[in-house]
Formats: sequence, C-alpha cells, structure tokens
Amino acid sequence: LQGLLDRIQKDALDKIAKEREAVVSSAKKESDALLAQAKQQAEDIVKKAKAEADAELQKSEAAMRQALRDILISLKTELLERLRRILKESVGTAMTAELMSGIIRQMVTAYISSGRTPDGVEALLSAKDLETMRSSLMASLAADIKVKPEFSLASDINAGIKIGFKGDDVFLDFSDDAIADLICSYLSPKLVAILKEQKGG
Repeated sequence: LQGLLDRIQKDALDKIAKEREAVVSSAKKESDALLAQAKQQAEDIVKKAKAEADAELQKSEAAMRQALRDILISLKTELLERLRRILKESVGTAMTAELMSGIIRQMVTAYISSGRTPDGVEALLSAKDLETMRSSLMASLAADIKVKPEFSLASDINAGIKIGFKGDDVFLDFSDDAIADLICSYLSPKLVAILKEQKGG
C-alpha cells in the first residue's frame, strides 16, 4: 500500500512540476511577446517623433528662408526708394537753365549730324524752370541752333527737361524721374549682389 501511495504522490508531483514548467514557459513567452511589443511600440513612437521633429524643422527652415527673402526684398525696395529720392533731389539741383540749354544744343547737334534738319525743337519743362528758360535763354538758343525752340509746361516734370523734334513722336527724357530710374536700374543688380553677399556672410 505504501508503494502505491508513493507512486501516486510521485505522479502527482511530476504532474505539478510539468504544469508549473508549462505555466512558467507560457508566462515567459507572454512576457517576451509583451516586451517585444513594447519595444516595437517604443521604436515606432521614437521614429514618429523624429519624423515629426524633422518635418517641423524643415518647415521652420523654410519659413526662415522665406522670411529672409521677404526682408531682403523689403530692404532692397526701401534702399532703392531712398536712393531714388536722393537722386531726384540731386538731379533737380543739378538741372540748371544753363545745363538744360547745353543738353538742347547737344541733342540738336546730334540730330543734325544724323543727316536730318529739325523743323523745330520742343522742350517740356516744369513750372519753376519754364519762365527762366523762356526769358533768359530762348534768344541765345535760337541763335546757336538756328531753330527757335518752343518751351511748354509739363505737369509730370518736377525738374529736368524732355526734348522733342517736330515731325518725330519721340521725346528724349532728361527729367529727374527718368534719370533717377535709369541710375536705380543700373544699381539694382549691384545692390542685390551686395545684399546676397551680406546674407552669405
């Protein structure tokens, strides 16, 4: 009887041991699976966070580049506008009656040198220059260029002069606006190059 009891006890212990090993093995598998899942989730979270951070960084860099372009454009526009105002003032000061008379003489000489004879010369001037040219220089100009110049008021001229020849539809523009625009158009590419150099530095 004792042998039978010992055998039953041994079988029971073996069964318990096997069940325990099975439980431990199952628990270990579940633990490993949960650990692998957690590790994968952590990697996915890190990957997603990095992708979002990279996207946000690229977005910020693009916004900064656009802001810098806007600032450079605004700066260029402001500098050119200030330069234009200074140039207009300088041209207005430099365009004396004597200088404008010299321009008329040179234009007529060049016109005649091209093999044409002008039927008349028309000069468009600002209100402040019109009377001075009429009163003091018309006679001497007519004697020099053999053509009686006609002086007219131009409301769109603040300083300087526009010269035209009768029979032609083209006026040569020596107004403060035209000269300032010409100089600014020449300086604009150089100004952009300077601004780009400053950006690079």
